[in-house]
Amino acid sequence: MRILKPSSNTIYYVLGIIIFAFLINLGSALPEPMYRLKKPVMVLTILFTIPLTFLYLYYISWVQYRLFTFSKGTKKRPLWSTLPLFLFMTAGLVWVFHMLLLYTVVVGRSTASLFSKAYFAADFWFFIIPVLLYCLYLFFKPERTLFSFGKLEELQKENHSLQSVNHNLIDLKEQLITENTDLLVRKQAVKSQYYKLIANIHEHDQAAQQLRIENKELSFEVEQLREKTEKLEDQVTEMPLHSERDELPLLWLEERSVDVLLQYICEQKFWMNPVQDHTRFVLELVIIERVEIVYFGIYANGKKWLLPNDAVEALLNNPWIVKLNNKAFVNMLYCKKNMLSVIKGSKIKRVELISFFRTQLDENLDTKHIDELLETERLRSNFEKFWEYDRLLKMDASRLYDTFRSN
Repeated sequence: MRILKPSSNTIYYVLGIIIFAFLINLGSALPEPMYRLKKPVMVLTILFTIPLTFLYLYYISWVQYRLFTFSKGTKKRPLWSTLPLFLFMTAGLVWVFHMLLLYTVVVGRSTASLFSKAYFAADFWFFIIPVLLYCLYLFFKPERTLFSFGKLEELQKENHSLQSVNHNLIDLKEQLITENTDLLVRKQAVKSQYYKLIANIHEHDQAAQQLRIENKELSFEVEQLREKTEKLEDQVTEMPLHSERDELPLLWLEERSVDVLLQYICEQKFWMNPVQDHTRFVLELVIIERVEIVYFGIYANGKKWLLPNDAVEALLNNPWIVKLNNKAFVNMLYCKKNMLSVIKGSKIKRVELISFFRTQLDENLDTKHIDELLETERLRSNFEKFWEYDRLLKMDASRLYDTFRSN
């Protein structure tokens, strides 16, 4: 059992209790108090009310201790739920007890009814209002209680200390939230700048790559135009079936640049110097067209000839010949890496040939028909896989020098 200690403001409580005892007993008779004071029973009632009020104050302090110091669950409740509970447990129960006491005394001594309109209109408020005000005051100022239970004062000090620490933590939390918000804003700004920088680098790379491609194409076209003017060169009677490694361009050997390989082959002027006995090289073919059960070869010079049946199987198995659709196969030596969209939003793509050789075909054959042969959809993966670096490493340039007999 904890020891009860009167607080330092006991004298104020004693004066207040005496005033409260007079107030609730005189009540509506305050304008003419002597009328009630002359009655002997009134003096005894006031004297009895004083220790009864001390009892009420003790009970209220005890409820405060049980709810807010002893009970951990009550501390976690919000103000809107703890305040009504405290008022009910203190002012409400004190008023109920006081009413039962008055009812016993009044009904036991007279025939007057306690629950009359006159009581609730006058004397009732002289009791309930001071009790409610005291309970509210004690709820917000618990250190002002008349009775201290054990270490209540120390607990109150610790509570104030913890509240101070809690406020500091809240302030620190708000500061951290503000700093975190600033960091997020700065991070977003840095990320935006980073994305812009990456986009600019990508654009510059694409522009540089496009310039390199155009430069190679222009160089190639200039070379081809120059070669067209050379009409008096001796015919080559015998061509090697393959090139040694040391003779191939370095960019083909190291980077697998098909454009460089084509330029190197074009410098040999194979299609301008046909081999005897109708022997042709695979590198001379640009497109193989299938018409029902026969196959036609479309050559780099724009000519179209029927292919012999005994040569078709070997040609279609050559790794440089890739199937685009059911009607056409293309020699990847003459293709650009990127395909063109036929219709916006459609999966159908058109293989783009090196400009010079496409011009050769357009000058000798129907342009629309060539476009149809170069379209691919379902077999597009064949074309795309060819450009994978691992696949290019396995490509043998000597297979372009495979020969077949043409009719």
